[in-house]
Amino acid sequence: MAYKLIVLDVDGTLVDDSYELSPQTVRSIRMVQKKKNIHFTLATGRPPQGVVKLYQRLRLHIPIIAFNGALIKHPLEQKILFYKPIPVEIARKVVEIVEEIKADNSSFCLNLYDIDNWFVQEINEMVDEERNIIGFKPTIVEDFHTCLNTPFAKILVLGNTNQLLDLKRILEDSCGTEITVDISKPTYLEITSSSASKGNATQILVSHLGLSSEDVVAIGDSMNDLDMIKYAGLGVVVKNAPETLQKQADLVIPSNNDEGIVSFLEKLFFKDGDRQT
Repeated sequence: MAYKLIVLDVDGTLVDDSYELSPQTVRSIRMVQKKKNIHFTLATGRPPQGVVKLYQRLRLHIPIIAFNGALIKHPLEQKILFYKPIPVEIARKVVEIVEEIKADNSSFCLNLYDIDNWFVQEINEMVDEERNIIGFKPTIVEDFHTCLNTPFAKILVLGNTNQLLDLKRILEDSCGTEITVDISKPTYLEITSSSASKGNATQILVSHLGLSSEDVVAIGDSMNDLDMIKYAGLGVVVKNAPETLQKQADLVIPSNNDEGIVSFLEKLFFKDGDRQT
């Protein structure tokens, strides 16, 4: 099959557990783009600003999927292809629930993202870790309700795993079908509009590019990658993905710490002696 687009999840897939992009991965992706004329893009929970350095280093050129599918946008341009934020009234309700639970001595750290901004109430170790991952500083606000007059792309709650699991159940019971709540990492709970998903966004981008699902390879590591992986002509997961996700993929490749992307691209595009140079 002559694939034309490869969609890559970022954290846990493209970068290693230290959030580093290996030189080998950079070379492989650049070579496939150059020699095979294949499009690459990113599908991530990060905001667009959080992948600019990766985007530039890989020499990508088409829009990315950000905020787990809530936004499709070129990270270096202002034009938006698709945006499905959390409705204002639902965002307010989520914030109120989190703040009420936090008042009862939880360890939650609340983060709000619109297309261009990241809002927090304080700088702490959890915020510092997020800042190191996405590469830009948040805006500090005293009261979140002062900035809840416009929709937000994503609400991120950082905290203790068990408390996040409890919060996930509370939010799903309280907000019903209005939001999607994912625990993407043990200390990360991500909330987006229920109309936003990586699979839906991939389908929109594919249509925009004049392609079909059969032209697409999607690679991920988390359950929020599932609909994207199922949509693609070839759905791939890395070995560090949950076993339940691996069972639903067309192909399992080495982990994000073991150059899985490099191994996959080598076998798919350079298996006939047309090696990278």
